[in-house]
Amino acid sequence: MAQKIGLVGAILGGGLIGGAIDISYALGFTYFVRGRPPLPVLKYVASGLFGPNAMEGGDEMIAAGLVLHFFIVCLMAATFVLVSQKLTFLARAPFLFGPLYGVFLYYFMNCITLPLARARPIPDISHLPMVGTHTDAFIGGLLAHIAVGVTIALFARAALPAR
Repeated sequence: MAQKIGLVGAILGGGLIGGAIDISYALGFTYFVRGRPPLPVLKYVASGLFGPNAMEGGDEMIAAGLVLHFFIVCLMAATFVLVSQKLTFLARAPFLFGPLYGVFLYYFMNCITLPLARARPIPDISHLPMVGTHTDAFIGGLLAHIAVGVTIALFARAALPAR
């Protein structure tokens, strides 16, 4: 039987590893697919808290964006881990509910969190059946969030009490 971890371990493990997956995708996509410098992505994350002027900031805004990103993913992990302690079927089927949670996270971030953030306005994409202005960004972003959801669900499963 797999070694069990506590709630804090599951939240931190899911948040930090899931966060690493997500930010690696975002930075890699920006650099390799879009051909743009990746670090402004972290300034954009920081602009959600500090406003559009964060884009003009330096290393402090890059660091703030990175910390904020991992904080947000740890909150996502905490939500799933804690809910799955009561609704244990969620964590007992991580390859079913993890991807579903990832899809939920993708749409929640793009349709609710980003529009409410202090970041510079994003284009109006409400008319599209998917979120994102480009198909490659939509597919890649969705797959990255699914990977985050599965990671969080696997850590949630490891935190379940023994039957």
